[in-house]
Amino acid sequence: MKTLCRRVVLAGLGLGAVLGMAGSMVDGKPLGAVLWGIDGMGLIVATSLLALVHFRLGNDLAAGGFLAYAPAGRCGRARYCLQWCRCAISRGRW
Repeated sequence: MKTLCRRVVLAGLGLGAVLGMAGSMVDGKPLGAVLWGIDGMGLIVATSLLALVHFRLGNDLAAGGFLAYAPAGRCGRARYCLQWCRCAISRGRW
């Protein structure tokens, strides 16, 4: 794996882990929604890159696992977070 790709994957997984837990521990729902949105995007980018890297290396099973996780694990939460942020902004809560 090239250096830039490795750094992006590590940053995405790190952001996903830290901000996902932080979003769960925050009292305010708008702030938690923002943290979960960033968490979801970091994990989607990281797992998509990992899927491409493993597919190029010939590890089809690992690539399939990362590819299945990328959209399935985060779409519902990301959609909820975006709806909450739009609602909070439109009502002047931010």
